[in-house]
Amino acid sequence: MNQYIGLDGHSKTSTFVVLDERGNLLAQRRVPTTEKHLLGFIGSLKPGKKKLIYEESHIARWFHCLFDGKVDEQVACDPYYLGKKQGPKDDEKDAWHLANEGRCGHVIPVFHEETDLIEMRALMGAYSDLVREITRTKNRFKALFLAEALGCDGDTVYRDSKRIKEISLPTNRFVATQLFTQLEELERIKKEYEAILTKGKKKNPLIKKLATIPGFGPVRSHMVAALICSGHRFANKHKFWAYSMLVRHKQVSDDKC
Repeated sequence: MNQYIGLDGHSKTSTFVVLDERGNLLAQRRVPTTEKHLLGFIGSLKPGKKKLIYEESHIARWFHCLFDGKVDEQVACDPYYLGKKQGPKDDEKDAWHLANEGRCGHVIPVFHEETDLIEMRALMGAYSDLVREITRTKNRFKALFLAEALGCDGDTVYRDSKRIKEISLPTNRFVATQLFTQLEELERIKKEYEAILTKGKKKNPLIKKLATIPGFGPVRSHMVAALICSGHRFANKHKFWAYSMLVRHKQVSDDKC
């Protein structure tokens, strides 16, 4: 008997709903989000093929490692592609919806790495978040100058704290000072990340080989390796090249690039 297990997981509690091939409810339970209780529920189910479905989230990576070998198949799905539910949000309904979508074959899986490259994916994910935060901080900082029509072309404004005195409004000057301090700290942390990536280029044969591609430095080499992980998951070389940022991707609308 096939069992479709929907898991709505949160940091404190998680809710299971189990359906059979016809959509009949076999089991339903809310448990604390601990290894003991989660695996205990899976172990309590009747024999049969078990397919576990949960949404991709901050806890999905832990779920993936925890349930590896405990179920026949597990899918971390992209919630964007799930069918829409009626009514207010409810853990039991969400878990039932996941189980039913898995039963009907409507879930789109998100790739999860199972080798030691999982650590590299975590590192590069954090680095990407840091770079985005630096960009947002720069935009907020620069906006304070633009609001008073103060020229700030180029990136010298991000390195010269004396420019803050040109801002006339005291409140905006205070905000600019805090943003400048924040930006300095973010840039310092970024250098620490880049130092680790530079060391990785020397020690990791895969990164060292990727770095021989023109335009690939330590950062991009690590990023591509973390994104790809397992090359065999791509249908053909063209999809592999596009996903790896090794080819130019054109965006065309109304015959215009």
